[in-house]
Amino acid sequence: MSKYPEIIPKIHSCNIKKPWCKKFPKCAYVWLGLMTFCQRDIIDEVFQVNLFDDEDLLSIFKAMIG
Repeated sequence: MSKYPEIIPKIHSCNIKKPWCKKFPKCAYVWLGLMTFCQRDIIDEVFQVNLFDDEDLLSIFKAMIG
């Protein structure tokens, strides 16, 4: 997706609330993956928040990194 940033605003994968609930593991996982390989301004536009700032997601992120 980093080669085609124009498609990022069009994708969604959340099973709770489309396009992104920003509260559950799947959203955290996708957000982290996108932040790793894509331009931050594009991801910020789509998610409108930094998920690292959500204390409720800290345990999910910690589990992802082991």
